[in-house]
Amino acid sequence: MSHSRMELLATRDDKQIWFQEVSRPYQLDPPFPGELYVCILFVNDETISAEEQQTLSAQIISSDCRYAVCAGHKCSTWDDSIDMASLVAEDFENSDEAFVMTTWHENDSVKDVMFYGLMNTMFGEHEFHHYLVLFIGSRDGLREEVQRAIQSIWYERRVA
Repeated sequence: MSHSRMELLATRDDKQIWFQEVSRPYQLDPPFPGELYVCILFVNDETISAEEQQTLSAQIISSDCRYAVCAGHKCSTWDDSIDMASLVAEDFENSDEAFVMTTWHENDSVKDVMFYGLMNTMFGEHEFHHYLVLFIGSRDGLREEVQRAIQSIWYERRVA
């Protein structure tokens, strides 16, 4: 059974950051039904198959993710597979609302990935209010690093 309970990590103004970790068998249920969101993806499982990756990428797209920030193991392939899933999704019209942005952040620090995901993911008319930090597989200490990064970015940031 896949572990997939969501937990609220932080709120600021009208924005929420949620955390979810999934494990094999991988299954992502829509985290915010009817709401567009940013997925900040940390791939920790180095044994994930191409088929599992394709399935999860399709689930990410069908759950209304409109910006995927990919980090971790082979993150550039996730950027590609999420892009491909968005192109083949049958129920999307060719519109700005259906457009999905993706980035990959190979060798970036957790703080840099979180900064990008929280501060640089607005595009077009999109102003996101929901952020999902999604772990595919676990990694010791990573959740704490994510929480420290959120604290630093959202609550301790000083404008020079």
